[in-house]
Amino acid sequence: MSVARRPLIRQHGLNGLAAAVEQQPRLWLPQHAGGGAWVLWLEVLNTWAAAAGLFFSIVVSLRLGGLGWLVWMLVLGALATWATWALVQKRQRKKQQGWEVHFEQRKLTPVGLHGHSVITLGPDYSLGCYVGGDGEEAAWQLELRHARRGPVAALALIHANSGKPEEMATLDHFVSRLAQRLEIRRSGAPLPGLPRSAKPDPA
Repeated sequence: MSVARRPLIRQHGLNGLAAAVEQQPRLWLPQHAGGGAWVLWLEVLNTWAAAAGLFFSIVVSLRLGGLGWLVWMLVLGALATWATWALVQKRQRKKQQGWEVHFEQRKLTPVGLHGHSVITLGPDYSLGCYVGGDGEEAAWQLELRHARRGPVAALALIHANSGKPEEMATLDHFVSRLAQRLEIRRSGAPLPGLPRSAKPDPA
């Protein structure tokens, strides 16, 4: 089976990505990498807490009897269940969105990303890693830039704890190796907690 037709292993964590960039001829670069699991459960708990609060407000304000109390409990329970299902589906869709990186062809192919087309890299491209966030957790934005056009594509939002030097070192190494294998420059400021000597070239 040729490399192009071989199933692409989809890594979703930073350590898996760091290993894959060293070994694989192609790389799955998810739009969201690492973290996020506890955020889903927090959203679910918030949904059910809101439903419970609304339920007790209705019971108190309308002074419902036994049957009315039961009906509203079932209605709000159903709504909370539907909201929980919608959150899980949203997370699943996010896991299917990203870029297929083909190192030999120096090509990035979008998967499940509307408004993006295949990017073939050249000498004017660079790869940067900047502080980012999705409103849920602190994260680092992996961004493809062009010397004249500026930012071209936000490739991935990678969750890594800046308070853990080992995580930041893994992230830094991953970004450098990805740029190296794509034969483009690394741009932007150095990641926090790293030696100044590791500073990438400015864009």
